[in-house]
Amino acid sequence: MGISPRTTNNVFVEFKTCCFAPGHAYRQGHVYHVTDTAGNALIKAGYAVATDKKPPEIAALYDRLEIGKDATALFLPFVGEYGHLIMSHLRIVHFNKAKRKIVCCQPGQQCLFPAASAFITDWTNPIADAQRIGSAGSFTTALKWPELTARHPHAAIVPAGNLQPEAEVWILNQGEIIPFAVPKPAQRVDVLLGVRQRGFAPERNWQHWQRLADQITAAGYTFGVMGLRDTAPDLHGQTLHTNGNCALAIGLMQAGSLYVGQDSGGSHLAAEAQAKMILFRCNDGSRNLIDRMRQVNRQPVEFAANGWDEPAALWQTIHRHLDHATATK
Repeated sequence: MGISPRTTNNVFVEFKTCCFAPGHAYRQGHVYHVTDTAGNALIKAGYAVATDKKPPEIAALYDRLEIGKDATALFLPFVGEYGHLIMSHLRIVHFNKAKRKIVCCQPGQQCLFPAASAFITDWTNPIADAQRIGSAGSFTTALKWPELTARHPHAAIVPAGNLQPEAEVWILNQGEIIPFAVPKPAQRVDVLLGVRQRGFAPERNWQHWQRLADQITAAGYTFGVMGLRDTAPDLHGQTLHTNGNCALAIGLMQAGSLYVGQDSGGSHLAAEAQAKMILFRCNDGSRNLIDRMRQVNRQPVEFAANGWDEPAALWQTIHRHLDHATATK
């Protein structure tokens, strides 16, 4: 377990020669982004030089910030996974340079886009949740959304999703916080659980949420469930369920609820909302995005390394945080 430093900086380097490292093959004349520690080592060894140039997939991400500059931009619907909506699409919309931003989003997600001027919510995601992978890739190229673009014929069109893997997890304007402004919740809970029960990659669905919920209530604490009921079912003993109400979820975390979740979509929202977090993950070989959440979040982010396989150890970590918070009130 451990709490990370706030950020790990990335730098761009251009390779002077071909170079091989564990898990990576670097080509001469190509630009890559690496951690500052790795970049300094590569430069010192003579393999690469620092550069302001960006790799093509990262440059394409930044290009989206220029679409509709000083004018009106229409941001097309994002149809990929929820976590990728949070990681990439939120920051594209927020830091885009358009003067007026019209954002297509799902009902209940409006608070995620505080820079928006208007919203379009009467559209349906044609991809079932179980088939949503990453930023939706080539699925998006067939979606032209003529019925939406016709409403704003003079707006510049900003595509959504279809990013390369490196760009999907890139942090645009790292160090800047999206200023979510939501109402203070009528109720608060001690713990907000980011339950995941998806049809996609069901092996990543943790099977001990109710056991954890029972431990929380048995210790005299309250909890809520965050997510849509379709993929985050109710738990016995819950005080509330956000059921897709992003404003409520953010409000609870801003009010001090401890967020507990996996390396999954809801956790990325918790990181952007600057929540105190305890995370765990399935060791299935999928991309580990814990460090990315640490880089986004200025609040403590603790990783319970054994949490997936040892629910009792995860509860001990949570209990310690709750007891400490109670003692310091």
